[in-house]
Amino acid sequence: MTHTLSEIARLLGTTVRGDGTRAITGMATLTDADEHQLSFLGTDAFVKQFRKTRAAGVIVQKKVKLPAETSHGPAVLFVENADLAVATVLTHFAPATARPPVGIDKSAIVAASAVLGKNVSIGPNVSVGERTRIDAGCTIHPNVVIGDDVTIGENTTIYSNVTVRERITIGARVIINAGSVLGTDGFGYRWDGTKHVKIPQIGTVVIEDDVELG
Repeated sequence: MTHTLSEIARLLGTTVRGDGTRAITGMATLTDADEHQLSFLGTDAFVKQFRKTRAAGVIVQKKVKLPAETSHGPAVLFVENADLAVATVLTHFAPATARPPVGIDKSAIVAASAVLGKNVSIGPNVSVGERTRIDAGCTIHPNVVIGDDVTIGENTTIYSNVTVRERITIGARVIINAGSVLGTDGFGYRWDGTKHVKIPQIGTVVIEDDVELG
């Protein structure tokens, strides 16, 4: 995907100092960027790299003191917060993440008492336990195991090979990255003089809305 510097400036609510027609194919650091990429500068500590960068354009935080303007330097897009501007731009350049189709994959095992909301995607080899509720718009990627009595809020995404143990509550718009394990036993043993005695773990885990973990 390609955008001109002027298009990116409009996206950020700013203007371009320099050639706004230059096409941008992605982002990189000041050191690594080439003449088709955009970079960023958030502090004075990296002004030296700015002087040497090959980037077509640089997002610059307004408080940074740039060297005197030259005709051969990169185009500049001044913003209040360079990090937030970078996040906005990367959202447009990032490739879409593949999502299992809406519905239940034929290889998934979903308990009869589980309740699924609208437009839920259940991927291959997923297991969903008894009395578990998965709200609308959730995406469950392959090989996820969800125990009994779990509640998952709307538009939550759980990536591959995650284990969600029983009685866990997960809020809305949560992202759980691949391989995470929620609610497994901690170290709960006491020595009785001859052996370690396991103490039952009867607690639970609550993940609030808009959390990312893993």
